[in-house]
Amino acid sequence: MRTKRLIMLGAALFLVAGLWGCGLMVAGGAAGAGVYAYAQGELQRSYGVPMDKAIMATKKTANTLNLIETGIERDSIKTIMRYKKSDNTEVTIRVQRMDVNQTEIGVRVGLVGVWDKDQAETIHNYIRENLKV
Repeated sequence: MRTKRLIMLGAALFLVAGLWGCGLMVAGGAAGAGVYAYAQGELQRSYGVPMDKAIMATKKTANTLNLIETGIERDSIKTIMRYKKSDNTEVTIRVQRMDVNQTEIGVRVGLVGVWDKDQAETIHNYIRENLKV
């Protein structure tokens, strides 16, 4: 009876872990790099700054990295900026206001399902540097 319970518990935990996999947390490699979350095809990170400041830092980052702007959508709580790299790889950066001084930035480099985590993390590092946080 006890063995059967342990097997059922193990199976349930395995199932939950499999479902949770889409919300994978990726810890930053360097000290102070922060914690990133991977969700919906984006590498996401929260910053303790107002949305407008995050947008300015993101645009400065895009300029520094020679990204070519291909489109921008903006409303009162979210801005989505689309860029292309010199090799035509798509870059999408979502800046979303969570609170007055809390903004979440999601970065996707490449297509959904074929994303480049390292490049997305590099973009976040530039944004963080431009924000001085």
